[in-house]
Amino acid sequence: MLHYYELNKERDLAFISLILGSGLRVNEAVSLDLNDIDRVERAVRVERKGKEGKTAVHISKRAMDDLERYLKIRDDRYPTDSKEKALFLSLPIGPNRKVERLTKRAAQEMVLKYTKWYGKPMSVHNLRHSFATVHWRMNKDVFALQSQLGHTDPKTTQVYSLIFDDTLREEIDKMEDIDWDEL
Repeated sequence: MLHYYELNKERDLAFISLILGSGLRVNEAVSLDLNDIDRVERAVRVERKGKEGKTAVHISKRAMDDLERYLKIRDDRYPTDSKEKALFLSLPIGPNRKVERLTKRAAQEMVLKYTKWYGKPMSVHNLRHSFATVHWRMNKDVFALQSQLGHTDPKTTQVYSLIFDDTLREEIDKMEDIDWDEL
């Protein structure tokens, strides 16, 4: 595990940080190209499920910092021809030592490997849920979260507000104390 970590630590940290700092889907993250990074807006442009064209998705400062650290070593660690524009790359494999875009499956296995190593096996989708949970708890804005996650239907996003909104539960409990005759 240590050797694997040392070879890919910047890439892996950038990938995991990006998911935790943006809520991207695994497909969206592995499909990113180098020119999809917008450093000025601190965002990435992604193809969203059910939408045409690319959408800017804001990312956390930490995710951007981790991406920058990865980009500094990317070309040396993952040598490829100039045609390869993928942001996240695999180590050279096969007899031709070919470097290719990180696959969805490889990204999923990488996240599972690290999270198992830390004693809490999680999928990339679990990391997306973690982002959504934190975002909801801090902002309580379903529409902002819906936009960030790329949900087309607000009902999909409302799951977070219904599951994690202790405030709502407390407000309903307070209603029991209301003297309805005084209203």
